[in-house]
Amino acid sequence: MQDLTGRTLGNMIVLRFDGPPDFPAVWAGPGQLEAPLLNLVTDACEVVPNGGGA
Repeated sequence: MQDLTGRTLGNMIVLRFDGPPDFPAVWAGPGQLEAPLLNLVTDACEVVPNGGGA
């Protein structure tokens, strides 16, 4: 995923998951997670000033 966001948005995006240890497991293929996450990242960059950069 980091490779995909890096090519699309540059290296200004860091993905991090800080869930609780007892967070329930999610069973999904990589494509099922990549598409929605990429959409969220792209949308977020479009709505913040300067695309989130300084």
